[in-house]
Amino acid sequence: RGAVGDTFRVAYEPDDSAAAPGRARVTAFDIRFRGRQVSGVWFAHEAGASGAYYDFDGTPLAGVRFAMPVAATRVSSRFGTRVHPVTGARHVHSGVDLAAPPGRAVHASERGVVAFIGSAPRGFGKYVVIRHEDGYASYYAHLSAFEPTLRTGARIVRGQRVGAVGSTGTATGPHLHFEVRRHGRLVDPIGLVQAARAAKLQGERRVAFNRVADAARMQLASAAWSQPVAASKPSASHAG
Repeated sequence: RGAVGDTFRVAYEPDDSAAAPGRARVTAFDIRFRGRQVSGVWFAHEAGASGAYYDFDGTPLAGVRFAMPVAATRVSSRFGTRVHPVTGARHVHSGVDLAAPPGRAVHASERGVVAFIGSAPRGFGKYVVIRHEDGYASYYAHLSAFEPTLRTGARIVRGQRVGAVGSTGTATGPHLHFEVRRHGRLVDPIGLVQAARAAKLQGERRVAFNRVADAARMQLASAAWSQPVAASKPSASHAG
């Protein structure tokens, strides 16, 4: 649902597919809502192929696509069985530990809804939980501080700041414990990030996409923010 101050720009063209005769397809969009911005472009790698919406970096917008939540110096502990660095007990490490300087920004790995902001002094310390599509939830633990504007129940986009690296709770030093669950079951976060990177357009398809994306940027740049989309002509694409 839109709010006061939300704005948008849209480019579109006639959709000649048999499934949508006489309709228009949005080919690119740029939306600013609630202080955030989301942009995308429609791309099909060849004539007749099924297309999809991508961000301007060539990553599909559909589905759950996790990104690294912090610019880490190294992965200090991986997902799976390990010896706990504090207790010395052998156990299953439920996520990955990403070593980084204290205070470094921590970002949402994927879009979703903030489900929890709180603290567990003997475990995660200060941590945030975000719920995503398809039953996923991501955890960001041992934070030194929360992003002041973060609120439980608020929608959040990939890359939005949620807090800062710290060593609260049970931790031997500053790092981010990054954990992902799907329907309550633990999932290797690094595997999800690698899968998202693999879905990004590469090679010849990326070259073709860049041409489409550059043209879409020009169309959007020529459109005024929040102007109504005009009636389309059948022979050209439009921006509005």
